[in-house]
Amino acid sequence: MTRTRERAAGLVDRLHRLGADVEIVPLLTTVPIASPDDISAQARALAEAPADRIAVFTSATAARMVLGVVDPSVLAGVAVAVVGPETAAAVRAAGVEVDVVPSVHDAASLAEALIQRGVTGARVWFPVAEGASDVIPERLKGAGAEVRVQLLYRSAMPDDAPRRMRTALQRGVDAITLTSGRTAKHLRQAADGESLGSCVVACIGDATAAVARGLGLPVAVVAREHTARGLADAVAAHFAPAATLTRDVHFPTTRLRRLRRTPALRRLARETALRPSDLVQPFFVRAGISERVPIRSLPGQWHETVESLVPEVEATLRSGVSAVLLFGLPLSKDSEGSEAWDDGGAVQQAIRGVRARFGDGCAVIADCCLDEYTDHGQCGVLREDGSVDNDRTLELYARIAVSQASAGADVIAPSGMMDGQVRAVRDALDAAGFASTAIMAYSAKFASVLYGPFRDAADCAPHQGDRRGYQMDPGNAREAVREALLDIEEGADIVMVKPAMTYLDVVARVREATMLPLAAYCVSGEYAMLRHAAAAGAFEERDAVLEALQGVRRAGADIVITYHARCAAGWLSEVQP
Repeated sequence: MTRTRERAAGLVDRLHRLGADVEIVPLLTTVPIASPDDISAQARALAEAPADRIAVFTSATAARMVLGVVDPSVLAGVAVAVVGPETAAAVRAAGVEVDVVPSVHDAASLAEALIQRGVTGARVWFPVAEGASDVIPERLKGAGAEVRVQLLYRSAMPDDAPRRMRTALQRGVDAITLTSGRTAKHLRQAADGESLGSCVVACIGDATAAVARGLGLPVAVVAREHTARGLADAVAAHFAPAATLTRDVHFPTTRLRRLRRTPALRRLARETALRPSDLVQPFFVRAGISERVPIRSLPGQWHETVESLVPEVEATLRSGVSAVLLFGLPLSKDSEGSEAWDDGGAVQQAIRGVRARFGDGCAVIADCCLDEYTDHGQCGVLREDGSVDNDRTLELYARIAVSQASAGADVIAPSGMMDGQVRAVRDALDAAGFASTAIMAYSAKFASVLYGPFRDAADCAPHQGDRRGYQMDPGNAREAVREALLDIEEGADIVMVKPAMTYLDVVARVREATMLPLAAYCVSGEYAMLRHAAAAGAFEERDAVLEALQGVRRAGADIVITYHARCAAGWLSEVQP
């Protein structure tokens, strides 16, 4: 893989899914040419132009550089044209709408799509890399547009690329992927006389392939679809043609029912596995009770004491579930939620008890938030006007995280949806000597009605207002990807989508955007719906739960948090149909 690790995520993940072993040897690094002020000035000039205004992006790198410094509001009323889906994803992740994406993802097709749209008299801003093709600006000028080309960056080869490439080739490589003509040139330079042997070169499109062939590289694969996904699929098809579905094989030669005939065959051919080790069981630990108490709104779930939790965790581990997520209910509440960082609090005591009994045999995840602990039920400190003060709240999340890590938590899970919460927790943990403590970020936590039973169980419903000012709008999928990517930049080790079952499209989008472990939380309302429907005779709870959880895994989640975890693990131990 010759892309940088950040840009390679989707391609690497796709190749991994198709069975490849991927090594990343970046052949490109970007060196900025335009300053942030230069970029902002060009964006403002475009926005103020009286004519039809168009911004053109031909790479995700250019889109990220521009939209990292230009507020999306500046581009309101500007038509945005992009060369393909990866660039479109980068633009949309910044909260900007995309107006033009050609059906064939190359410069000539993008120019043609814009000309068909109409560019006569239009002002076009074209921020690009040094050395980029002049196909688009020349064709648009010929069609009557005023084009301003801005050089954003130049591509250079990292100093260690030749050494790393030669080492990889000496170890043995079956294929090298190229995503631009520039990477082809750098590959030729980096190989520095090292024979590629039987290694094939796979190119993302015809233009890249033409450059590579001109350099004498052994191009054997050219993706028909000029995307990371298309390139990965083309590589897989090259190495395993017998495993691909070709258009000239039809019924009766092809009978897909053959592998559905018996339970054993269905298990053999099953694409998505659901295992107990994929699941996380939540628990509620309540101060001030002497014995465990059933939770009315969550049938089958309990408020545990510090003492009663240990045998319940033991039963969970015996089922094959190896991780628990702990929530706390304090004895008293105040405006700041100060019991959340009390080293003698219920969750902290519970963590110590589980750690003392099971050591590293149980992964302990601690929810890091304030809503269970504040007397107003919001997830942070309130200003005088009743809104949540984001930055003051971050200071308290940091204190909670350090207290939970000191008690022995393996993973801290900041769930309040404050901007910058992952960075605040990471910095606090590192400063306190807990660099090995992981963070599971509630990255895309939507303002859902499905949290109702949880709020009863955790006694954390807001006394006034709601949480729509910080939790995500249910209609936003692109923003969810942006939230996840920001959390990754801030230091998250695991990202999460919550709820799960009603947001499977979001799970899939985040999965495509990152290689990090992805968690999805089947929330209390989803649990309750399945329980109540089964109790009403709509279906067998076992079958419905396993199907639902497998659906979450199929959408791309590595980790599924569910109140059904222990039951599901028991059902999975039975032979599946």
